[in-house]
Amino acid sequence: MTSGTTPANPAAATAPAPTRAPHGRRALLTLAGLLAVTLAAPLWVAITQFVGLCGLIDSEPSARWAPAVPSGSSLAAGLWLLRILRAHTTRWRTYLALPLITTACLTPLLPSEAGGAVFNLSFVALAGWLTLAVLHQQGIPPRQVLSSRRPRASLDQRFWAWSTSMTGLIGAAWLSVRAGNVLIDHLPGLLPSMTTTQDDVLGHTKGLLYPLTNFVYTSVLEELVIVGAVTVLARTAGRSLWAVYAFSVGMRVAVHLYMGVPAIAMAVLGAACLFLYLRYQRLLSLLLAHLYFDTLGFLYSAP
Repeated sequence: MTSGTTPANPAAATAPAPTRAPHGRRALLTLAGLLAVTLAAPLWVAITQFVGLCGLIDSEPSARWAPAVPSGSSLAAGLWLLRILRAHTTRWRTYLALPLITTACLTPLLPSEAGGAVFNLSFVALAGWLTLAVLHQQGIPPRQVLSSRRPRASLDQRFWAWSTSMTGLIGAAWLSVRAGNVLIDHLPGLLPSMTTTQDDVLGHTKGLLYPLTNFVYTSVLEELVIVGAVTVLARTAGRSLWAVYAFSVGMRVAVHLYMGVPAIAMAVLGAACLFLYLRYQRLLSLLLAHLYFDTLGFLYSAP
């Protein structure tokens, strides 16, 4: 996946060099806080499901706490975003954020498909807004995070970067799914793995509206946060490229632990996404390819 038209140091435009900056500790604390507020809900689901597969806890008590996790993370993300907006932007953006925060905080309390769909869209908008605002504070504007603008890049070079990064993600996702299915088929009785389909675990069999919005939710969180934010903030903190790979891939596996041990297959997708982002600096293309793959796979397998 190399091209003579790509720069020798593709990570330079989006990821600072691994030097021990005086604000490195602050960048790491910012990254930890961002991961906590944006990934609390998917990590809660993944970890409780995994522990349940191991037979260590009963799923009923943990299910009663489930609505509190997305509501709490939405409130924390909203307060953080309001603090940034009040300090650095005009007042109308603060007023625009208030209904979004309120919706994300309240909709997890509505036990319905429509409530889940509204939460997916409102929270992903809130989390995406917060992530871009935090990265902007680090000197990386939103346009550069999502799609690098090289002044000398020709139309052919941009097309090559977009098509290669999208094709690479789709291929890596397919390999991860296939590897995960192989592990699921051979692991039952030996190591914990889910006994139903991924759609059953995630509640995608209850209708069409919720799963489609959930694909938007997962695509944005996994690519914008686990790839984009982790890369920028970890490199700003002076961490090595290997440390960035280990942490990003580890987080990708962690949010898929509801699969059980077969979640380790997601390491292929995680490593590929990070490589493609560093190589072509096209996060938006990765996000769109992730959304396309999930949606197409769901529609193909739907009865």
